Amino acid sequence: MQGRFVCSKGNATPLFRLPASGHPSGERGLAFYSLPGIVQGNLMVQSKHNRQHAAMSGRLSFCAEANAIYQAEFSSRDATLKMELLRGNDLHFLREDAPSEDIALEQMRFDDGKRPASDNILGCFYVQETKRLFLSGLLLAVPIAYLVLAAGQSPWLWLLPVGLPVLMWILMFAVGAKRYQKIFDGLTMQQQDDITQEFAVPHPIYRLFGGEVHLLPSCLICRHRGQLSLILLDQIVSAQSISYSQTMHLTKTLILNLKTGQTHQLEFTLGHQKDLLSVLAWLKQKNPAILQER
Repeated sequence: MQGRFVCSKGNATPLFRLPASGHPSGERGLAFYSLPGIVQGNLMVQSKHNRQHAAMSGRLSFCAEANAIYQAEFSSRDATLKMELLRGNDLHFLREDAPSEDIALEQMRFDDGKRPASDNILGCFYVQETKRLFLSGLLLAVPIAYLVLAAGQSPWLWLLPVGLPVLMWILMFAVGAKRYQKIFDGLTMQQQDDITQEFAVPHPIYRLFGGEVHLLPSCLICRHRGQLSLILLDQIVSAQSISYSQTMHLTKTLILNLKTGQTHQLEFTLGHQKDLLSVLAWLKQKNPAILQER
């Protein structure tokens, strides 16, 4: 068993393995320590040895007593999270009012969107990536022109703005859509037809760093860093937005955790960081079960 507890309020340690000898009921599991007081956060667990079993997640919100022991357990029937007091005086659950940000996300509306560059998903990916590589070659040609014409460097440098895009173009056809194709081929014919039709009609499209994300009723289609990905909405367990200080907050990342244990990172540049909230709102409206981590 492996898992993660993201504490949004209070002071709690990361999850650690608890041997059967350390559990009051003699069962192995995961545990965390917390200081007395309010403890709120999202709990997600998954079988370490059986990746076919979906990850389960739930919300913990209680007031911890000093020296008390609590047990949180997911029901095998409906995967709901239940909590009980093993040692202590009383179990105080807390009622959480929806944060204003959640209310704003629920109230966001979307227009009909726009058509992609091509009605075919793979065709759109190849067209957009070819444009990106062509522009990259032009940008690379500017410093090369200075080095060759003004600084007197070798004319062989002109091969860089031509050779690198061509090499990346070959890799694009070889492995760029491999991740997408693996997920798409595992769907039923009806699901494939639905996604293909949803993509061909106007839909919301938002810019990512080096790509874009297409918001469809049943999934996300992402072109990001030369890769094409298919993310099914019903497979997303939680979403978390992070701004990394190493990038001077020039990019903001939306991390999507899936039931399979995989994660997808969507990076939004400085001029498009507001679009992250639009994508998050779309996810919450289409699948309210998605937990928003903070």
